[in-house]
Amino acid sequence: MRILYVTTMSGTIRFFIEHVKMLIRRGHVVDFACRVTREIPYELVSLGCRVYDLDFSCSPTSLSNYKAYRQLKKILDEESYDIVHTHTPIASAIVRLCCRKRKDIRVVYTAHGFHFYKGGPWINWLIYYPIEYFLARYTDILIVIN
Repeated sequence: MRILYVTTMSGTIRFFIEHVKMLIRRGHVVDFACRVTREIPYELVSLGCRVYDLDFSCSPTSLSNYKAYRQLKKILDEESYDIVHTHTPIASAIVRLCCRKRKDIRVVYTAHGFHFYKGGPWINWLIYYPIEYFLARYTDILIVIN
């Protein structure tokens, strides 16, 4: 199976090292797509993981996210990934938009906490809840941790 991990920034990748090692030992191919802001762990590079440097921004209103959308769409069109596992809110929204018409790719989204929560700011509920509600239809598996 070919798996693409997607995060907004490369600093998040270090959390996946042991999991990726296990997947590779089991015969899977694992690659990453993110904005490279920190050095990629040597362990992953030595295992043959490719890293795509995309123009993600942490700001949801940044136009560079549109460029990241086009870059990711091109990767998904050219490569044949079976699973896209996404982790950070901006990247996860872009992944699900890229995969919305794809039946050949399973989308796994690990939410490390939502911006909306009981007792949270009402503005977060007005902005983020409708977005997550809409994009949920393009998510095959949702893992929620905090």
